[in-house]
Amino acid sequence: MGMGIIWHFTLNESSIEVEDGNIVVFDIADVETVLLNSDANPKAFRIPTGVFIQSLKFSTSNDITMTGYVWQNISGLSVEKASPRFSFPESKENTVEKTYVDEDKIS
Repeated sequence: MGMGIIWHFTLNESSIEVEDGNIVVFDIADVETVLLNSDANPKAFRIPTGVFIQSLKFSTSNDITMTGYVWQNISGLSVEKASPRFSFPESKENTVEKTYVDEDKIS
């Protein structure tokens, strides 16, 4: 019975959260839901983006030092259209280095 209730909530409840006016989503289904119900341009293209966290160090009780990779797949988009970028809005400092570009996949 308990497992059935958990499945029901998992399949029927959204994981979309609103924090300080920002929408937080955790999976692609929620991204699609937010985009369908927003004023976003339906013809806007999306750049698949992923994050690989390599290490975390808790400097203080409130500060974290993180290393890793952010990847973006711009294959199939023209260089003029594709302007891959990302931000870490609450970071004190960050260092971003471009490490790899597969020129064969950029049209």
